[in-house]
Amino acid sequence: MTAPIHSGEKALEILQADLLALNPTEIIVLFDDNTAKNCARHLAPFLPKHRHIKISPGESAKQLETCMTVWAKLLEMGADRRSVIINLGGGVVGDLGGFVAGCY
Repeated sequence: MTAPIHSGEKALEILQADLLALNPTEIIVLFDDNTAKNCARHLAPFLPKHRHIKISPGESAKQLETCMTVWAKLLEMGADRRSVIINLGGGVVGDLGGFVAGCY
């Protein structure tokens, strides 16, 4: 299942409600150094227990080697079909995260 993209003032509250309804086995946040620095602290209070995976920022991260690293971390974390991956950021994080989730 693909979840909607939320934006606006109530986005984090809506995300929190969606996660409660889904009751995922794992919540994993994918981000890069930039979103870790600027955004992650705003998201964390709205998430129940979660884990994170950080990738390098920039177009150079768009490669199968990065995907394989993320897949390995997902396996280590016990991610399954009921797990949720939140791509915190746009661009490379969104592109790579969507691909990784779709193939996992």
